[in-house]
Amino acid sequence: MKKFIIIALIVFGSAVAYGFYLFNKPHQGIGNKEAAYTMESKQLFNEFDQNENAANKKYLGKIVCIYGKVADKAVDSKGAMSFILEGGEMAGVGCQFDKNSLKEIQDIKKGQVIRVKGVCTGMLMDVVLVDCVPEEGN
Repeated sequence: MKKFIIIALIVFGSAVAYGFYLFNKPHQGIGNKEAAYTMESKQLFNEFDQNENAANKKYLGKIVCIYGKVADKAVDSKGAMSFILEGGEMAGVGCQFDKNSLKEIQDIKKGQVIRVKGVCTGMLMDVVLVDCVPEEGN
């Protein structure tokens, strides 16, 4: 019984240590990674709008580079900035940037055409790209 308790404590301790490592692991940016797809924001939105299941299979979890006109801009309570690029009549493509990109994107205005790269997480009301970074030409 004593051996079982010792083994259980070792396994539990290892699991806690591994979880702590994963929680504190530095964020891996996508800035130097190649995009799987490059397209206009309206095209990406239309693919999701016409057949969300097919678009999820194609884009979910993939790095996508899009370009389009900024329809809206917002900063959340943690200082992260996001843009909505034009897509459809009532929705678009949401691009969520982290604080590390704030300096590069802070001067972007509504109506400006931008090019960004991010990881597609699917469609809520807008198609959502996270971990976005600005691409050359902004």
